Amino acid sequence: MTYYLDRNPRIQYLQDLLSEKGRERMIQAGRSITWEGEIRPRMAVPVFAMSRSGTLQVYPMVWGMTFPGVPGKTAPVFMTETPTDLPAERMRKYWDFSRCAVPASWAYEPEAKVNNVTGKTEEGQERYLIQPAGMVNFYICGIFHSEDGLPTFSLLSRPSGLDICSRTPAVIQGEYVKEWCAQDGSPDHVIRRLLVTDFIYERES
Repeated sequence: MTYYLDRNPRIQYLQDLLSEKGRERMIQAGRSITWEGEIRPRMAVPVFAMSRSGTLQVYPMVWGMTFPGVPGKTAPVFMTETPTDLPAERMRKYWDFSRCAVPASWAYEPEAKVNNVTGKTEEGQERYLIQPAGMVNFYICGIFHSEDGLPTFSLLSRPSGLDICSRTPAVIQGEYVKEWCAQDGSPDHVIRRLLVTDFIYERES
């Protein structure tokens, strides 16, 4: 999966909220921040997270985080499953204390096809544009931490309920971003209550 960030007045809003220290870290690391267009793994992008003082702020983060000590998670992970699928204690701590929200305009999902030989579901060549019904802008739930001095994140996914793909991003509306990112709530309860479940899609032209 990749996602798209459309250019609109919200971009200026995100830039105004950007952490200056975060910007300086990216500059020192030789990384540029991508504010619009198709967002792909390993790009540095704007992400909402709570500051140490408890205020919601925008930080530049690199898409793709590793989970040290967790078997099978040593390479950067770009999409991971939501809470009940994170049993390992070292992964669970990110779910409990390091949550973020990633602004997006729509997501690209490859078509899921069944291999007639193996019977397994594989990614097809076609891509679909997916968007929550009635929402022009939305936020994808994520988890994050710091690696080599730079914040990195992984997006969360959930079963899609769509016939074109098996999973979709875990999406919330903008008004719930602060509640999702706050460290004093129950993420399991919050995500069950706030997740958007109604999606529309169309084949990429």
